[in-house]
Amino acid sequence: LVGSEMCIRDSVWTVTQTGTSAGVVVVSAAGNGAEDLDSSWYATNYMNWGDSGAILVGAGTSDTNHDRLSFSTYGARVDVQGWGHNVFTLSNSCTAELGGDPDQAYTDSFGGTSGASPIVTGAAILIQDFAIGMTGNPLDPLVIRDILKATGIPQGSGGPIGPFPDVEAAFLLLDADMDGAMSPDFGGDDCDDLDATLNPASDVDGDGSLGCTDCDDNDADVNPDADELCNTIDDNCDSTV
Repeated sequence: LVGSEMCIRDSVWTVTQTGTSAGVVVVSAAGNGAEDLDSSWYATNYMNWGDSGAILVGAGTSDTNHDRLSFSTYGARVDVQGWGHNVFTLSNSCTAELGGDPDQAYTDSFGGTSGASPIVTGAAILIQDFAIGMTGNPLDPLVIRDILKATGIPQGSGGPIGPFPDVEAAFLLLDADMDGAMSPDFGGDDCDDLDATLNPASDVDGDGSLGCTDCDDNDADVNPDADELCNTIDDNCDSTV
């Protein structure tokens, strides 16, 4: 692409990078041209622009192999994949029609990276909603992208298009003990993400001191408001005995 076409493409990258820097999660189709983003041409004309922050999506098979479909663009920059065929969605190519209404017609054969991207978008929304539910704050777009890549189901064959999203695994990364308090690794305040009884809202021993401030939530005589006694215990949780 040259001249005005190059400017248009550059503008799309700039808008995307501006959005992700502002906290907007952007999911982008990698394209259906079977392009190799690791090639020398793309190294000069795309990769050297830097990271836009978008989640770039390739097209994989709809079975458990998660192989790259032949038409999908691929490369190290492609983060994750979705189904690139057999996607059920609204369409004027009718597989099913609700109540004879052509505006409610569906197909089961939509595809391409355009079909794969909404699958990843849905996963990103669920992960973001899960995080907001625990902390009240959204995760950074780059964190969402890293979580999808780190917890996804590995790709099968073909040029790299990344793993297939695994939302349950992503939830467990954010809250390993599933106690509703997020791991400090992601900005949460769970003091022990491997023990569901220890979190900012817990009070196992009923002493009125919540779990993350109580140095021993199994002993009601030990809490920040207790008197320090002459014993071998840190009775008042001040780190001294």
